[in-house]
Amino acid sequence: MIAGTLNQGLYLISSQGKVLHFCRTNGLPSDWVTSAIEDREGDLWVGTRAGLVMLHATGITVAAPPDKYDGCPVLSVAVGREGQLWAATEGDGIYRFDNGHWTQFGKKSGLSNTFVWTVSPDAGGRLWAGTWGGGVFVLAGNVFRHPPGLDLSLPVLALLHEPDGDTWMGTSE
Repeated sequence: MIAGTLNQGLYLISSQGKVLHFCRTNGLPSDWVTSAIEDREGDLWVGTRAGLVMLHATGITVAAPPDKYDGCPVLSVAVGREGQLWAATEGDGIYRFDNGHWTQFGKKSGLSNTFVWTVSPDAGGRLWAGTWGGGVFVLAGNVFRHPPGLDLSLPVLALLHEPDGDTWMGTSE
């Protein structure tokens, strides 16, 4: 089990009850943990107030694009079908890390609001993004667009995709 906290870092709890605690004093750049996801290689990617880190067997690695997310917190992380890593930020859009290269998606990429609360690939491999006040978007090529019929202006704070293709959205309403 993984537990991220607002001010005490990250707790990893094994099925046997063993607890590992990570915080600023032992490697995390921030004690505010916003999200976590395991990739296909078993590494744990953790979004924090100070950016993105990867926990792996040999330690903690800070993962940041050259602009360091323009100082914005990473609110959500997701792993795409082809292993690319997606990071949603509070004010600087979405970043993709793929084959050692970073790409930033913001207003020029179709996001009307760069405060992105959640990113999530669906069963078909499409990347969805929920924004604060801009609604929900789906990536098509290198451009984010509202899905047909979902031109919302509500904050979309959470996304869940079911195997049958249904998508659930958590909004402020």
